[in-house]
Amino acid sequence: HYLSLPTMLDSQYWYYVLEMSFYGSLLFRVTFDVKRKDFKEQIIHHLATLTLLSFSWCVNYIRIGTLVMLIHDASDILLESAKLFNYAKWERTCNSLFVVFAIVFMVTRLIIFPFWLIHCTWVYPTLQYPPFFGYYFFNVMLVVLLFLHIFWAYLILRMVKKFLFGKVRPLSFPFFIRSLYDSSHLVTTSPLKSTLNESSIENDFPTSTDFDD
Repeated sequence: HYLSLPTMLDSQYWYYVLEMSFYGSLLFRVTFDVKRKDFKEQIIHHLATLTLLSFSWCVNYIRIGTLVMLIHDASDILLESAKLFNYAKWERTCNSLFVVFAIVFMVTRLIIFPFWLIHCTWVYPTLQYPPFFGYYFFNVMLVVLLFLHIFWAYLILRMVKKFLFGKVRPLSFPFFIRSLYDSSHLVTTSPLKSTLNESSIENDFPTSTDFDD
C-alpha cells in the first residue's frame, strides 16, 4: 500500500514561491551590501533557510515547512511596522511595537519553534519509519536556525536591558529599530551596528537627524 501524501494547496505553493524569492533576494543583496558585523550569520541564515525550503518542497514536507515560515513571519510583520513608524517619527508607537516584537520573537522562535516544531520533526517521524538521511539533514538545519535565533535573542535582550536600565536614552531606541532592519531582515540581522557598540551607546547618542534617510 502506498502512503497517501498530503497535496499542496495553491496558497502554500505561492507562499513557498514568495518566501524563496524573498530570501533569495536577501542572499543576493547581502553580497553587495555594506559588510556588517553579522555578515557571516546572515549568509548562514539565508543559505539554511533556502536549503530548508527547497528540501521541504522536494520531499513534500509542506506542512512543517509552512509552519516554520509562519512562526518566522509572525515577528517580522511587527518589525516592518516599527520601521514604518520610525521613519514617520512616531517614537512612542515605534518603541511599543518593538517591545511587542521582542516578546513575539522570544515566544515564537525560542519556545514554539524548538519545543513544538523541532520536537515534532525529531520525535514523531521515528515512530513511523527508521531514520534516514533526510531526517537527520532536515533536523540539523532546523537546529542551525535555532542557534541563530538564540544569538539574535541575546543581542535583542542586551539592548532592551540597556534601554530599560537607563544606559540608552529613549531616543536611541527607534534608532535601534532602524539599525535592526537596515542590516536586512530581523531573522537575519544583528541589532548591534557600529552606532550601538559599547562605546557609542554610552558616549554618542544619535540625534533626531540620524533618523532621516
